[in-house]
Amino acid sequence: MNMTQPLCSCPVLTAPCSASLAPTDKHTIELKMGARDSKAVTLIKTCEPVWSVRDCRAPRDWSILALQNSRTGKAHYLVICKCPDGSQLDGPLNHDQPAYAQVPGIRVYGMMCVSTSLRAGRYVRGKGPLQSHL
Repeated sequence: MNMTQPLCSCPVLTAPCSASLAPTDKHTIELKMGARDSKAVTLIKTCEPVWSVRDCRAPRDWSILALQNSRTGKAHYLVICKCPDGSQLDGPLNHDQPAYAQVPGIRVYGMMCVSTSLRAGRYVRGKGPLQSHL
């Protein structure tokens, strides 16, 4: 990653949106594809410190929603919650439920937290539920 384009708009009385490329600025959620140790594809900057964002209740909560302009391909992200320890983001998944998903020219994608543990009954994307790992 060699560039940043801050798109967040923080309230006037708070610090400005971070333009740092470092994911350690305490205002960054890393979007990664594949393995947990893979490099981040996108850095999402938040106005509030990431530690103050509530933990997701997997598998019910959408962690991040991306509203994408189908003409330009640019997306705006809504951070709803963060993945708790022991889980990671999975997606993007097409999200067609909310009313704004039906607006022409806007595609809505969501990301959910999935457990990284190897316990019995775990769901693996595209494979369905596993019977047992033992």
